Amino acid sequence: MHKVSALLQEFPTEEHVRDVCKFQQGKATCRYLALQPGGLCCVKASGLREIIDQRVQAGDFGSLGDNCDGPLGLIIANKSELIGNPLEYTETMPSRSASGTLRDILKEDNTVHVAADWEGDANSDRWFNEEHLEITVTPIAVTFGVAGLGAFAGQMTIHL
Repeated sequence: MHKVSALLQEFPTEEHVRDVCKFQQGKATCRYLALQPGGLCCVKASGLREIIDQRVQAGDFGSLGDNCDGPLGLIIANKSELIGNPLEYTETMPSRSASGTLRDILKEDNTVHVAADWEGDANSDRWFNEEHLEITVTPIAVTFGVAGLGAFAGQMTIHL
């Protein structure tokens, strides 16, 4: 299994949950820490983020922490393992696709920029608003997209 995929599959580690997510530390506990079969997981880069943020704004959520960059932070910290890997961009509205190799992943404020060297004349560098970013991880790929919209709004898959 690729190093980045393995790290993301294990994220968050018990140490991270204790020290960064501040599990069971009241309001300081990360709001994106969730329970799933098999243990705790981070839902910051999922469709649940927007719902959680709305509940925090409404005062309906006990855990208020936003303690790290979640899976995105792990990907950016290990981007040297991904640069040069093949990637694909697909969008169904309008229908288009492009292939290339990953050049960089950058985060500025709430914007994530995935840049690539594209084959042919294609230029499909993609900017994602972090608040709506969904990251899907499999043993063979990491996919960035807009939560709940998939390829309809455009998604970029980095092959491992």
